[in-house]
Amino acid sequence: MTAGRRRRRPPLVVDVVPWHVDRTPVELVLGGWALTALGLAVALASASSVDVEPPSAGPRVPEDPREQLHLGGALTVHGSAPWLPRPALGPQTLRVDGRSASLAPLDDPTGRALPLAELVVTSATCHDRYRRRRRASARWSLDVVGPGATATVTGPWLALAWLGHLADWPEPEAP
Repeated sequence: MTAGRRRRRPPLVVDVVPWHVDRTPVELVLGGWALTALGLAVALASASSVDVEPPSAGPRVPEDPREQLHLGGALTVHGSAPWLPRPALGPQTLRVDGRSASLAPLDDPTGRALPLAELVVTSATCHDRYRRRRRASARWSLDVVGPGATATVTGPWLALAWLGHLADWPEPEAP
């Protein structure tokens, strides 16, 4: 790589997922830009070269597919399935990377992978105050079924859309 040439960044997750993700309302974007400008001013005061990305851009697809993705909040799963611990243990946290979803190491030291390709989405429910909004950070639940499994996956819409991308699920109909 030659001096002055920037390395190409991986694409944004929102640009890769096939599901629709609503744009963030303009007032939130402007607030994020104001914070970025403040951060840039502080960084410029202490460094000669700064590469700042606006907070509204969102997470990027990892270059290493084993790298964990942070998609705006925790994803949890609960229900009855051979790959889930006893229901009495409550919702289990999921770890999502560039190619799979598994039970988080603290919940399951074996890192049991979810059989995403075997699961089918039966319904979607929005838990955000703006019903049917598919903003990246809006809280949603997907009910899924598969061989011996009935479960609910809950988390930010963008994280659920990433699961849909990994599993090749069609986007669920609006509730």
